Order: sequence, then structure tokens, then C-alpha cells
Amino acid sequence: MSAAGSCFGAAVASSVELEFLRLGGGDWRLTVEQLPAAAPLPAGAPLIAFTATAADGQPARAALHRADGGRLAFGVEDVGTYLIDPAASWIGLPPGDDRVRREQMLWNVPAMLCALARQEVCIHAAAVEVGDGAVLLAAPGRYGKTTLALAFHEAGLRMLSEDVAIVRPATAEVLPGPALLRVRDGLLDGGVPAGVTVAARRVGRTEFSIAADRRGSGDAVPLRGIVLLRQSERGIWFDRADTGDVVRDLFALGFHLPGDGSRAACFRAAADLSTLPAWNLHRPLRRDQLPGTVTAIVEQVAA
Repeated sequence: MSAAGSCFGAAVASSVELEFLRLGGGDWRLTVEQLPAAAPLPAGAPLIAFTATAADGQPARAALHRADGGRLAFGVEDVGTYLIDPAASWIGLPPGDDRVRREQMLWNVPAMLCALARQEVCIHAAAVEVGDGAVLLAAPGRYGKTTLALAFHEAGLRMLSEDVAIVRPATAEVLPGPALLRVRDGLLDGGVPAGVTVAARRVGRTEFSIAADRRGSGDAVPLRGIVLLRQSERGIWFDRADTGDVVRDLFALGFHLPGDGSRAACFRAAADLSTLPAWNLHRPLRRDQLPGTVTAIVEQVAA
């Protein structure tokens, strides 16, 4: 086992090949090992449960359970069960042939659990690099986060995360996530953007691996601003986000476990981040508006 690269600020030591790691070593160690056999989900009620999108485009059940020895078990219907020891920063992968899908889900709940154990906050957001810092693009699903992250990539700017952003609230830094872009059909007219290769084609979407020379490292990037994505048909425009709106939205988009302690930590992190410059961005959800949206965000952050 050797360090193969970095993700979310961690030097990743893995027993299997991973497609979406960034360069550099990171400032903490995450161990990833393939389990020798499929692990069953523990019995009983899950801590959390939700519906993911399977590789074939159909709904797939996902659930998180407590397991023996202080570990957690995260099961995804079309992938298998991951075992996670957050305190030890260790993740066990289920066996399986679809390594891209397996790694995609690795950088979701399993990686977020390790981040929570390190007092980091996980937000349903994209993040991009603008100048010498990062900008968080925060919104619920179907608000165009990944599409906007792709537009930044096409404009020559670095995509730090496309769906899950991990932030160190104590230092207001973003930890770059996997070098992965998942793009829905119809956005690319059958083409492949520059600076990516096709990792997998799925029903309704294509998963791209960012080229090595566009990834950069997984080292922390200072967070310079927060953009809350809104929808509008009246063009592209900004207004300053109130502190209460920032706290409310970031808390609603945050990942936390059941229990007052995890919820309170998520709320405190949202409050800490609300001191940064933050804007509501109102824009049409149309492909032809993306270049103008990227330009507007870059200019707003620089102003």
C-alpha cells in the first residue's frame, strides 16, 4: 500500500487503484482498503437513509448504520457496503467490478464521515478556484452546481469540487475533492470538453476524469467568498446575502449525523462561515448563460 495522491486534504494510501485523486501528499493520512468479501449491513434502523441514483439511472437505496468496534457501515444498493472507522481515518471498500462507481461513492458519505471526525464541515456545494482563493457555489440539487463547475473548468479555472465541498471552518479553507465531473446528457452536444477524459458513460450522464495537468493538489485553498445560487429569468444579477440567509442555507446544505452534537457543530460552522463575503446569485438555468455567469462571479469576487 502506498500514497497514491490526495483528496480532501488527505494523503491517500490505497490498496486499489483510484481514478480521481489529485496531486501532492495532503496534511493527514486516509487509508483505503478493499474488503476481502462483501459485508452485510447491520440489522436495525439506520442512522440516515436516502435515495441515490444508481449507475443505470434508477433509484438506489442508501443507508448508514452503526457497526461493531466503533465503525460505521454505509450501504448503497447497486455498489455494496463500505466500512468506515472515522477516528482512524480508514475506509473499507466493497468488492466489485465498477471501480468508477465504487470510487464515486467513496468520496461521498464515507469520506464525509472521516471529515466530520476531524471537525471539518461537509456542504452540498461546488467549489472553484478564482485568483488566490476558493469560491463556494452552494445550492440544493438540480440548481446547476455541477454544470456551473464545468463552465469554470471550460473557462480555464480549477474545479475544486462539483457536489460535496469540505471546509475547515476554523481556518476558512476549502479542501479540494475528487477530480471528477458528472455531466447530464444534453449539456455537451455529444462532445468532450478539453482537459477531461471519459471515465464512464451512464444512463443520462457522463462521468469525466479531469486531466492530470488541470487537477492541482488536494492542499487547502483559502475560502474568499460564498455564492448562494438562485434561479431567475431576469438575467444575471447579485445582491448581498444577509448573515441569517447564509447561516440558514449552509446549515440546510450541511451533512451531519443524528444527534444534537453533530447538528450543533454544523450550525456553528455555518455561523463561522457567514462572516465571509456572501452573495445571492440570480441567473437563468440555461447553457448559453454559463459563460456570462462565470465572468460575473469572477468580477464580483474581485470587486
